[in-house]
Amino acid sequence: MTNFRLNVLAYSVMLGLTASVAYAEPTNQPTNQPTNQPTNQPTNQPTNQPTKIVMLLNN
Repeated sequence: MTNFRLNVLAYSVMLGLTASVAYAEPTNQPTNQPTNQPTNQPTNQPTNQPTKIVMLLNN
């Protein structure tokens, strides 16, 4: 029972940290690219894709 509670606690903490990272607001940092480039090229900005977690629980 104690192991199960510790596993649930660890999973909850990991899920919370992942959610805070995955859904964080993007920062407005410069991309160090020339200003005369066409507008249809990618700017290498991160997309806020949720991160998938796979965690095995041993009971």
